[in-house]
Amino acid sequence: MKYNLNNRFILSSDSHNWILTDRNRGANNQNKYFPNLKQLGSFLTDIKAKECLAKCGISLCDKPSAPPSYHSVINTIVKDLECYFKEITNNEKN
Repeated sequence: MKYNLNNRFILSSDSHNWILTDRNRGANNQNKYFPNLKQLGSFLTDIKAKECLAKCGISLCDKPSAPPSYHSVINTIVKDLECYFKEITNNEKN
């Protein structure tokens, strides 16, 4: 089973892990292995958040005494991704 998540990532699995293939690494696709969907969702959310912060030029260090908290938003996105992965894979694996 292989699922194209977008132009960059492919989701697949083996008997022990979820495998995320990053095609954004040139000729050598890079695989990352995750034992559960929650860790996979967290990894993808972290990558996208970092890319967004870099692209938008947002610095969280501008106000060191009161940085914004994105923790609850990130957790919601991770849960939504986990549900999405379960839907597209028909709960083939937990």
